[in-house]
Amino acid sequence: MPTTRRGNGEGSIYKRKDGRWAADISLPGAKRKTLYGKTREQVRDKLRAAQQSLAAGLNLPSDRVTVARFSAEWLKSKKPNLRVKSYEQYESILRLHIVPALGRQRLARVKPTDLTTLYGKLLDSGLSQTTVRHVHKVIRGMLGDAYRWDYVVRNVAELVTPPKPSKRDVPVFSIDEAKRFISTARQSEHEALYVVAATTGARSAELLGLTWDAVDLDEQVIHIGKALQYQGGKPSLVEPKTKASIREIALTGMAVDSLRRQRTKQDTQALSLGPAWQNSMNLVFTNTVGSPLDRHNVLKRGLRPLLKEAGLDAALRFHDLRHIAASLALGQGLPVTLVSQMLGHASVATTLNVYAHVIPGTQRQVADEMERLLA
Repeated sequence: MPTTRRGNGEGSIYKRKDGRWAADISLPGAKRKTLYGKTREQVRDKLRAAQQSLAAGLNLPSDRVTVARFSAEWLKSKKPNLRVKSYEQYESILRLHIVPALGRQRLARVKPTDLTTLYGKLLDSGLSQTTVRHVHKVIRGMLGDAYRWDYVVRNVAELVTPPKPSKRDVPVFSIDEAKRFISTARQSEHEALYVVAATTGARSAELLGLTWDAVDLDEQVIHIGKALQYQGGKPSLVEPKTKASIREIALTGMAVDSLRRQRTKQDTQALSLGPAWQNSMNLVFTNTVGSPLDRHNVLKRGLRPLLKEAGLDAALRFHDLRHIAASLALGQGLPVTLVSQMLGHASVATTLNVYAHVIPGTQRQVADEMERLLA
């Protein structure tokens, strides 16, 4: 009896002598491909996915490419469009968390349960919820490209809910605590850095990348347009990610005074060291030989001892000085639009989302307005 020719995308499921299940599918150009699985259901699902891909005019997902192999190719393809710091973060997440767990697995066989299991193990190992969310973000982006490039039939990361971010209370200083902090800071090595941070709300990378040509002490302003980043272990100045981050911030009189003292101290150090002075980037805040400050060292050796001496919470981060500056300004009733501009937020909504609870009288204003309307 003559064999009936199958059309493209048709296949059959059968059990092999070695116990595995298989299905043959016809491809364009009189080619055929065999799909394998441990159960009939696995092969059936593969066959249906393959038929859908062929019907949509797509190539069949490769069942041989591993997560490790694809991740290396994917990272290489992303490099030209990523900032150096972002590329290093992607590479680190893949190398430390994703490839060790899923590297040998076939990319097309990754299931949602594989990802939920991975996230659970990472949390159990002590990683924070925020870090695991970063892992999920990288996996979702990688599988999204794999889907667009026809390596997989769907992005299974879209079916997985990552851990909820842990919400940290924004630290707040009372006016007396802020005065105590400023007073103690004036006796420290990095007085100007702490005073400017606590009165402008600028980000740590923005301050550590601040150059003297961006400081106008006569007009009492600083121009934020660069940030300090370490790329490949070497410090460099990079542009901010958003246009809103490029801004001008007015300085308080105490900040101007501290910056004048910083300039005098730095000139004395440079004169003393001569050719050994290393401030080639013209940075405002440096160590004793003119090199860029390391924010981790500033926190550990400078800020935390200062906080302890002032009788304040020594567990605060350098970034918390930004929160404290914002909460002090908003707490005194300053317009949220002005504070948002000072912080370099992309929108006022961002500022309100973080600091609405420190704006005084907001609920009282609501009640008073309702009274006016309805009484």
